[in-house]
Amino acid sequence: MTGVYKAALLNPASMPKTILPLIKGSFKSKIMNIYTSYIVVETQAQKNQIKLKQKQILSNIYNTGIGDEVQRMSEPPVGIIILLLILIWGIKKRKTADTERVL
Repeated sequence: MTGVYKAALLNPASMPKTILPLIKGSFKSKIMNIYTSYIVVETQAQKNQIKLKQKQILSNIYNTGIGDEVQRMSEPPVGIIILLLILIWGIKKRKTADTERVL
């Protein structure tokens, strides 16, 4: 399955044709891949939603929401990181100076 996935990455035009065999292979072998995962559901409604989504995917409806969303994490600005490092450095230097005065 990994080889098929990597081949699909090298040739994005073949992605719609290769995703379905990847998903079917994952369901058959009960091994997760990038397009499948196994989750625990709490209610019958959630179970029905998952069954519906699985049926859509297996009936070869591409773009049903698997792997389409990319969630970007925000990072703090460099200035804030530098400010925090200077603050930590200053606190350590002050503690060292206070310790030397006591001795």
